[in-house]
Amino acid sequence: MKTSRGFDQCYNSQAAVNDDMVIVGAYSNSHANDKQEFIPAIESVPEALSGEISVAVADTGYFSENNITGCEQKNISPIISSSRENHNSFLSNILNPDTKENAPCITPVEKMTRKLKSEEGKEIYKKRKQTVEPVFGVIKEILGFRRFSLRGEAKTDAEWSLVCSAYNLKRFFKMQMA
Repeated sequence: MKTSRGFDQCYNSQAAVNDDMVIVGAYSNSHANDKQEFIPAIESVPEALSGEISVAVADTGYFSENNITGCEQKNISPIISSSRENHNSFLSNILNPDTKENAPCITPVEKMTRKLKSEEGKEIYKKRKQTVEPVFGVIKEILGFRRFSLRGEAKTDAEWSLVCSAYNLKRFFKMQMA
């Protein structure tokens, strides 16, 4: 993987998470960025569960026109941030409302930006911060997993699956106690 110091042996882990904060699909790879990982992450969900996917949400790192059209071909509504949002941007949004609300969308970027500014889009994207982000936080901070011990995509994939299984066992126990 290309890094700021040249090339390193690095791996990237991906996880698809449901509303209950349970990991339903996971894999690892050696790709430096996430743009090409959105559709494979959806496809990592087993067929028994994938029929239930109607909306897929991701952060800016996954945004690309290919991901938007790929989701639409699978009858999945994508909600992918097209750019980083500044902190406290709600004041700017109130003072400068979108006046082109009824104008036709030409590009996927415009469509996604409009979808994210809608009330429904805001609620769905906000929920991502409460479901996906805590999963990775628990894996890093509570389980202490910050780097792979093994090398090679097949081995890191197996290691990541083990970490995700450990997380899911912890989550199922927590859900049972609630």
